[in-house]
Amino acid sequence: MIQAEQVAQKNSSFILGINLLRMSHRVCATQAYNWLRFRCTAIL
Repeated sequence: MIQAEQVAQKNSSFILGINLLRMSHRVCATQAYNWLRFRCTAIL
């Protein structure tokens, strides 16, 4: 029973890490998109 709990804790922290990665990636992509759009409008 204790082993199963440890595995569940590892999985939840792993899933949390993936969610954090996805969130930070989305933020970076949004910032890059906004920066590119700003550069394009500045050139035009």
